[in-house]
Amino acid sequence: MAYQNNIPQPNQVKSKSQGDILGNFEALNSWGNGYGEFTDQTVIPTFPAGDNGLYTKSFGTTGTKELFVHKQVLSGTKEIPLTSSILSTTTPSSSLNGWTYLPSGIILRWQSITGTGLTTATLSGATTPAFTQIFTILVSPFSAATGDDNFAVRLVSIDSGAQFKVYFSSRTGSGAAAGGAKVLIIGV
Repeated sequence: MAYQNNIPQPNQVKSKSQGDILGNFEALNSWGNGYGEFTDQTVIPTFPAGDNGLYTKSFGTTGTKELFVHKQVLSGTKEIPLTSSILSTTTPSSSLNGWTYLPSGIILRWQSITGTGLTTATLSGATTPAFTQIFTILVSPFSAATGDDNFAVRLVSIDSGAQFKVYFSSRTGSGAAAGGAKVLIIGV
């Protein structure tokens, strides 16, 4: 039985529409073996104009099968690897640089950097997704030392989709200082 929209209607008696309701559950259960399994696609499926959709396909960045969303965006459509992240290929750790996609298509990337004074930082990792536009970068001082390292860090500029500048300075004095930072980059 094919899935039927709008079952039951407000004026229908449940005993009269019970067969239709059960038929809808059967139709849903037959889709994806009852638990949302997607067959791996070799090419991006064609969706009706204006529709969103889900599918599974191998993703070149990770080399693994990922769940994609075919999403309507202002400029048309976009294929977003919904489940893709550094976790697809690597075990997480606190020192790991990484990335993930959000369902909207926004990319989050994080990494550690070090420098002295004005420092140009480059996004790490050749296999991670590249940005076409960076929205913002958040920087936080970080040190593995147990004492006070007496430095601060601030974002100076976003130079491109792969480079940005930060300034490491003395926290209690003036001038440049050496330091480290954790960076969160948000963009598309």
